[in-house]
Amino acid sequence: MKGYAFDKNQKDSVQLFAMFEAAAQCPIPIVAKVKGHVMGGANGLVAMADIAAACSDTVFAFSEVRLGLVPAVISPFVLAKMNKASAREKMITGRRFSEPERLNSGLVQFVGAEKAVDRFINEITEAILNSGPEAVHTTIQLLGDLDRCSDWEQIKELTTRVIAERRVSVEGQEGLTAFFDKRKPTWSKSLNANH
Repeated sequence: MKGYAFDKNQKDSVQLFAMFEAAAQCPIPIVAKVKGHVMGGANGLVAMADIAAACSDTVFAFSEVRLGLVPAVISPFVLAKMNKASAREKMITGRRFSEPERLNSGLVQFVGAEKAVDRFINEITEAILNSGPEAVHTTIQLLGDLDRCSDWEQIKELTTRVIAERRVSVEGQEGLTAFFDKRKPTWSKSLNANH
């Protein structure tokens, strides 16, 4: 991109934005294991994950300003995931941020040794597999829709409609019946055959 003219750079940036937008609208959960160096735009990829777990030795920095660039395309996606004040400070300084800062920022939900990260991801994956697939999809969609609501009445209409629809859905009825029958719902799965 260094050798691209403005028009070609903008076209490339529009394609990059479209990639992040597609991930942000993904109807299934995105779970990420993060390892190595997360610099610049790679933070945007981490922000696309609904749940991200990072190995302790992973290095994070919004390094764009160090190169005379700006974290422009990733900024709306990062700000949707991270604590705004934390994101702002890290984007302005370009400095590497520590393990506690990663967790406190909201960019990642777990930090640990690689084996601990793998266990966490397995637990998360199993929890998702034991949830109603339509309910997970609808929850992801609802959270995105709530971000676009402009007033309290829209929020009230949206949330009350969604829960009413889910309560009468086939999946919702199966989940409620299974709960009262003290059994697992039909969609319940396990990653570990010993469970």
